[in-house]
Amino acid sequence: MSPDLRGESTILQPVVHIIDDDPSVRASTSYLLRSHGFATQIYSGGEEFFVEARLGMGCILLDLRMPDMDGFAVQAELLRRGVDLPLIIMSGHGDVRSAVKAVKLGAFEFLEKPFQENLLVATIEQAIAISLRDQNRRAQRSEATARLARLSKRETQILRGLLAGMTNKEIARRFEISPRTVEMHRANMMRDMNCDALSDVIRLAIEAELEPLERAGEADAHELAA
Repeated sequence: MSPDLRGESTILQPVVHIIDDDPSVRASTSYLLRSHGFATQIYSGGEEFFVEARLGMGCILLDLRMPDMDGFAVQAELLRRGVDLPLIIMSGHGDVRSAVKAVKLGAFEFLEKPFQENLLVATIEQAIAISLRDQNRRAQRSEATARLARLSKRETQILRGLLAGMTNKEIARRFEISPRTVEMHRANMMRDMNCDALSDVIRLAIEAELEPLERAGEADAHELAA
């Protein structure tokens, strides 16, 4: 059974996953990248990749012209599975149409074989930098979401009000409670989330993609528009 490729690899070092049906290209490309300090894994085609790959940080170097499952089919399957590693398409038969199609499907870059060593290495470095950035963002979002989960329903409502720029009095009127109660919930919120300042709470809420509370006028306008 095909593994869930969205799972994290136990390998902390970024890995370049090379998918090419030509054994000599796989071997030479892997050797070249390893000589520059990259970790690599090689696959003879998309089928083998989807069975054996364990994805963490890194990127995918994918040949376009392969039997059975070509590069575009692999790319479409990656999208379907939610795999978001930077994808570099390579082909000895590259043309503008193929490059445009690959980019439209979300490819990071398109390289035509035989590629220059410095161009390949630079492209891999850029792709891995993007992968590391994306993983850090996911980790921050996960941490923020976990800390927001500590809040009560009322505290979450008040935090959404603060995200909308509402004052304590406006929030109190919205939920028919006293401003003093709002202040109490704000204090509890900071304690529960282990934050020293309200700005830290707001930052975590933004990282967790918490939706701001609609102001009364905005809600009424939406209802009228509907």
